[in-house]
Formats: sequence, C-alpha cells, structure tokens
Amino acid sequence: MIRLRTASAITAGAVAALAIGGAALAAGSDTTAAPAPSASESAASESAASAPSSAPSSVASADAISLDAAKAIAIKAAGGGRVTDIERETEHGRAVWDVEVRVGDVEHDMDVDRASGDVLGHESEHEAADDRDDNDDD
Repeated sequence: MIRLRTASAITAGAVAALAIGGAALAAGSDTTAAPAPSASESAASESAASAPSSAPSSVASADAISLDAAKAIAIKAAGGGRVTDIERETEHGRAVWDVEVRVGDVEHDMDVDRASGDVLGHESEHEAADDRDDNDDD
C-alpha cells in the first residue's frame, strides 16, 4: 500500500513538472518565468481568448505603455523633435520601445520600457550635412 502511494505521488509530481515545462515553452521567447494561473484565471483567459479583440495582437495589448505614449516620452527626453522610427524590441531581457527622435541635426536613439515608461538607454549622435541630405529623401 505504501509503495502504491509513493508511486502515485512520484507520477503526479512528474506530470505536474511536465505541465509546467510545457507552459513555459508555450510562453514563447520570454525569459522570465510566470506563476501558473489558477483554475479561475485559466477559465477567465479562455473566455477572453474566444471573445473578439480590438487589439491587433496579444503582444500589443500586453504593453502598458502604448506606441503613442512611448513617442511622447521619447520626444520629451530628447527635448523636442519628431519621431523618425519606433519598434518593439527586447533589450537585456526587458520589453522596450526602440525610439529614434530627430532634433535638428541630432539623432536620439532610446529605449523606453514598455511596462513602466522609463527611458532605459539614450544615445545621441550629430549627423553631418551629407547624411541629412540622404535621409531627407525618405
């Protein structure tokens, strides 16, 4: 009887470990581990998944900082200017907006955290007049 309980416990543990590992693989390229959802959370997300969504993708809806908010944050950090490019990226394991802002002859490249809106990195570079002429044709 004790052997049967031990075997059952080991089997249940192995199944649970496989389920957690499978969930981690299904999560995609995210390198952070998230806690397993409870039964009520799973039911809620299944019903939400079956409902139509107005967001273009689930990735976009997961961003606490919208594209427009990231543009505004980057323009403020650069001291004005206009956004010339913005992309979703992952830098050092963090989801960021990679934003390029041009202010006169200076191009600012910065990473805005998609969860908090913090500017995580900010580089700027003066462009020569020849480079500006090439880029103005875009």
